Amino acid sequence: MSRALLPFTLLLLGASSLFTGLSGQDPLHLDERLLSPARLSLGGGVDRARPDTPKLWSRSLLGAVEPSIRPENAGLRSLLVPGLGQFALGNRRGWAYAGLEVLGWLWYLDRRVKGTGLRGEYRDYAWQKARLQSGPRVDGDFDYYEVMSQWERSGHFDLDLGREGTQPELNPSYYNGLIWTRALGIFSVGQSSGPGDPEYESAIRYYEQYAYGTGFLWSWTGTPGGRSTYADIIRKSDDRFRQARNAVGFVIANHLVSAADAFVSGRAGLDIETHVGPGMGGSGVMLAARLGTSWH
Repeated sequence: MSRALLPFTLLLLGASSLFTGLSGQDPLHLDERLLSPARLSLGGGVDRARPDTPKLWSRSLLGAVEPSIRPENAGLRSLLVPGLGQFALGNRRGWAYAGLEVLGWLWYLDRRVKGTGLRGEYRDYAWQKARLQSGPRVDGDFDYYEVMSQWERSGHFDLDLGREGTQPELNPSYYNGLIWTRALGIFSVGQSSGPGDPEYESAIRYYEQYAYGTGFLWSWTGTPGGRSTYADIIRKSDDRFRQARNAVGFVIANHLVSAADAFVSGRAGLDIETHVGPGMGGSGVMLAARLGTSWH
């Protein structure tokens, strides 16, 4: 041990005091085994002659750290299964990572199940309250139901079924009417254009591709407040699916952090003891940690 280690030791002691104030735990201590054969004096450097030099590590916190597997092996194990590398190193912190893994997947499954249930609910509601079809029910894709939450009416798809070809909805305040208005602008269809003109035919093909056909028409006008209720169900379903995606992100992060922790612990001989509890005043969550290390 040399004088160069003193700032690092004092930094650990300062961090210990901070954690002690936050968590009520005993201060961070150094085991004299990590400083042998000499002991660190308060004046700085090593005093080989003073047996009463303060002991700065506690045996209760950290024993000799001798990794049983290579750091790369430990990191890979925890990358595949969080906590597995820590278990191989004899580190109880593996239980925390394993527990977080289980909680993450339970959170994901819960959000997916609830999101799927709400998706079925808003589809049923749309069919019962707004959709105009009398034949067998055909569910649309997600974009279709989103559009239904934004537009009061779809309008007609074909204004005159008795005439040859498609006669587009002309009212731009209806969804299909908006699609036809957009098609006229995209293909620069003049007022004198009609069936047979290249621009008009291109606009018709665009309309037929993007407007909703006779099997997917709707109107909320017969259900006051229905579209608002429907939009609220969709929003709740979207929130559940978004939370499920967040849960997947949490699980991935747990894998990465566990792997990094196992690698660093195996390489540097680090040992971290953590405590999680209520925050000061009973609000929030407080994390307290104690760190020890041995150098090989």
